Amino acid sequence: MRLIEVLLLSIPPATAPGSSRDGQAVEAIEYLGQATLPGTLTEDGTRVGGLSGLAFDEGEGVFLALSDDRGGPDSPAPRAYRLRIDLADGRLDPGDVGVEGVLVLTRRDGSAVPAGTADAEGIALGGGGGLFIGSEGIPGADPPVPPSVDRFDRGAGRHVGAFEVPAAYRPGPGRGVRENLGFESLTITPGGRFVDAATENALLQDGPAASVESGTTCRILRFDRASGEPAAEFAYEAGPIVGRIGPRVAGLVELLAIDESRWLALERSFSAGSGCSIRLFEASIDGATDLQGVDALADRPGVVPVSKRLVLDLGTLGEFLPTNLEGMAFGPDLPDGRRSLILVADNNRMALLPSQFVAFGVTMAPSE
Repeated sequence: MRLIEVLLLSIPPATAPGSSRDGQAVEAIEYLGQATLPGTLTEDGTRVGGLSGLAFDEGEGVFLALSDDRGGPDSPAPRAYRLRIDLADGRLDPGDVGVEGVLVLTRRDGSAVPAGTADAEGIALGGGGGLFIGSEGIPGADPPVPPSVDRFDRGAGRHVGAFEVPAAYRPGPGRGVRENLGFESLTITPGGRFVDAATENALLQDGPAASVESGTTCRILRFDRASGEPAAEFAYEAGPIVGRIGPRVAGLVELLAIDESRWLALERSFSAGSGCSIRLFEASIDGATDLQGVDALADRPGVVPVSKRLVLDLGTLGEFLPTNLEGMAFGPDLPDGRRSLILVADNNRMALLPSQFVAFGVTMAPSE
């Protein structure tokens, strides 16, 4: 095992009530092992795979892993799998991840969500039975499907409401989210006041998608959980693609709220020639421009994006080969008191490719 020490970032104390960890920053992170689920695994007649989002239910001690399957005759979607992840010995080893059931999400009346009408990528859990799902939209559908953030009843899985996504995100000629690059991230702040979604790449009217030469300007959209309306909006600069050979993509694939002013941000780059490059950042809204109401970034000169600092480049560990890691959640506290952090890979529902889970121990310390 290797311990990666990182410098503390100076950040003003957070103002959110309800969390004893407010105003803390990541001090160190340690790799604790990995486990996989086979790509052929089924649960209640569904293929376990395409796991793009992850959330921890502290009350039940289980994780919910969201599949990004768009659905079909024998493949209900959206759906999330209940997982038991055993970290009792402070490690994640083969056999420590098990599937305990599947939650199929439905429309308000309990009927199935029509196939091809959602591309669920992000999941977050709130108090009072709240389950939030982010869909990146399907711009290429006829008619185009806009991105969405929806609330479901955690017990029954029924749709109970939707947040108000600004018009700037709706697909249209030269504007809105890009295909497969919309709301990839979803997280809820400690205390449950805000739900934050983020695009994987820039909106069409905001600038180019990520390339080998340059990164891309994503948007983070903050919702007031109580009203479902936008509360703030920020720019996030994701890095360029690593590798030039074959199909390639890069962007922001997950956010995880530390408090109301900071997140862990997961960036992934993939190219056929270089594989996956995974980097974990700590990002802060301190000093960032609030873009609420801005249709295109060109309409607001001098935009200051959220600041970020590198916490870990997984490629430097040398202990395992990271695959398509897209989901991220804090789990139960470890026996030594540190926070556990779990990352999960989307295997694109390929039978020959297992779903990878990677665990870390995170040491937090008061920010200066």
